[in-house]
Amino acid sequence: MNLNATGSKTRDWLFIFILGAIYRLVLLWQFPALYGGDSVGRLFYRDSIFFGHWLPLLQSLIVAGFDVTNSVMIIRVVIILAGSLSALGFYEFVRVISRNRNQPFSDQASWRRLPLIAGILFTLCPLYVYLSIVPYQEVIFLGLMFGGLAFLLGNEDRKLWGYLLYGLACLTRYEAWLLLPVLFFLEVRRLWHAAGGRIIHWIPAFKLLLALGWAPLVWMLLNEFHWGEFTAFLFQKEGSVYIWHSHFSLSIAATYLTRMLWWIVKYGSPLVLFAVPGIYFFRKERSRFPLPVRILGLLCLFVLVLLTFIAGPEFAHAHRFAAIPLSLVLIFTAVGIERFVGHLQQKRTRAFTILLPMVLIILSIYSAIPVARANQRPDNSTAYQVARFLDRALSANEKAVIVAQGFREYPQVIPMPYQRIAAQSNLNRNRMLSASHLGLNGEDTVARLISEQNVRYVVICSKFEPWRASDRFFMEYVKAEKNHLRRMEKGMAEVYELGRVDF
Repeated sequence: MNLNATGSKTRDWLFIFILGAIYRLVLLWQFPALYGGDSVGRLFYRDSIFFGHWLPLLQSLIVAGFDVTNSVMIIRVVIILAGSLSALGFYEFVRVISRNRNQPFSDQASWRRLPLIAGILFTLCPLYVYLSIVPYQEVIFLGLMFGGLAFLLGNEDRKLWGYLLYGLACLTRYEAWLLLPVLFFLEVRRLWHAAGGRIIHWIPAFKLLLALGWAPLVWMLLNEFHWGEFTAFLFQKEGSVYIWHSHFSLSIAATYLTRMLWWIVKYGSPLVLFAVPGIYFFRKERSRFPLPVRILGLLCLFVLVLLTFIAGPEFAHAHRFAAIPLSLVLIFTAVGIERFVGHLQQKRTRAFTILLPMVLIILSIYSAIPVARANQRPDNSTAYQVARFLDRALSANEKAVIVAQGFREYPQVIPMPYQRIAAQSNLNRNRMLSASHLGLNGEDTVARLISEQNVRYVVICSKFEPWRASDRFFMEYVKAEKNHLRRMEKGMAEVYELGRVDF
């Protein structure tokens, strides 16, 4: 073991993790409002790990965290720390690439710099920053996947860690499942070569199958236990398979691929343009791309085919699905930047010492822009302010009713403004009632419910024309009573404190 190299690696790890954690915690402090769709749902349903097709790892972390802390903000801090650790998985994956035994880089200093540059690019990547401030699972998934692949492809003596980390990735996002047949084939081929080309006994093959597939097996067993069907997670809607909406259109494919390229540049920062010379230098050093790069490229191809020809149209507008292709681009970006840095060092110019901090500062500002914009959206900022107000104002056993516009096409779905407020509140969800789901049929039933449920506050979200009777009755009741005080008017919501109800 090279102690100097180990010490350097430890310093790299600490620098990347501390940089990512402090940066994200500052962003959370400055821009605390929750944004997104799935991220809201994950905190809203923080009392159960079972919700449709959602894989259980992140949801289990949220459920356990809230049970222990009873604080949404602490849960978000834990998720931020987990996202900051993810950059270390990417660091190790790139380290395996740079130390490829068959085709090492000719310049030994290059492969020492490359993982550090890649780790910094990952931890300050605008898309990954945006996705790791709130409970999205993409960044944690990437960290587990890259960490697992680093052990499986780069260290024969520590494959157990690879099986564990990759299995956890399979419990985070389904994209990890796509590579399981490929990894199984590679491991079988390795065993076949180790056996001198003889037929492999079924026992090692079965053990390998369990080692790689333990996580999907666990998830299917949990589905059988909870829903009574091994494949229940596939059926998010009645009679249809989750994500399956097969279609073929060259125009749709071209539009989607163009949009994907734009997302990679926009949410990867203009630095990803270094990937172009990075590919050139990579190919100049290597006769072909090393196995880890080819496997990642294959996963990108699987994902693009899935999203372009199979997934429903709603997936074509979610930029977070660029996370996996962007990770491949970041590897070549790191190579291009590393060569540029090496050129400056060879010139022995002081520009390098000035340029590096400037790039880090500019990248930090650029990565904060999507988070800041999301926090400035009225629906996000209003929900955060209302949640904080209710946390402070509601006493024990008091409740609030939230009047919010729902979905006409899906009347059973809880209105999103209500979800956004409840997801950011530390109060139990039964302390916040959704007016549209109360089934009230007149102002007398409103008054009775207010008295029986000890309702102190009513939140009217946005100015909408109520199409549900319960919403309309609550709005009319609050506006008609003079002893109801408007305590807060913030953005898209008004909060009324109810006067005494004699019923």
